[in-house]
Amino acid sequence: MSDVQNMIERRRIMSALVLAMENIETVVRLCATTPGDRDAVVAALAKEFSWNAIEARAVGEMQLLRLRPQQVETLRSELADVDREIAALTEG
Repeated sequence: MSDVQNMIERRRIMSALVLAMENIETVVRLCATTPGDRDAVVAALAKEFSWNAIEARAVGEMQLLRLRPQQVETLRSELADVDREIAALTEG
């Protein structure tokens, strides 16, 4: 996988994490009420938020400590950095 592809995949996961944090009630509800195993929860998250399996699994494995407000802001800042890096890699 190229650097650009790696950065794009990282960005997709980070975007999914931010969206999950912004919709944590829905994420928790799905995790708590979806019957079956982890794969069923990942599938439910993917369906609800139109994520691929990698993004949904990343959200499913998200640690609750990441929900602190400063962590959300840190992730948003990192996401902006990744956007700039992708732009720089794809411009030249």
